Amino acid sequence: MFHENDAVKLKHNIPAQSSITWRDAPSVDLVAGDRGTIVAVYTNDSAHYEYEVEFVDEDGMTRGLLHLKEEEIELF
Repeated sequence: MFHENDAVKLKHNIPAQSSITWRDAPSVDLVAGDRGTIVAVYTNDSAHYEYEVEFVDEDGMTRGLLHLKEEEIELF
């Protein structure tokens, strides 16, 4: 399980405007290894967690805000 504010990185590529990006949020292609921060943790039970992860550029502008499963990310 990860926690809010954990730094994580993607395990796989995610194209812009995929089904897991937030509508009306900026979105660009993200690639395996891109780093983000967990901004929310969701669970239906104590064994299955999902995470809202924000990816930003070097100027602090949002590149993507995604809803990801635990197996799609790892600690940075």
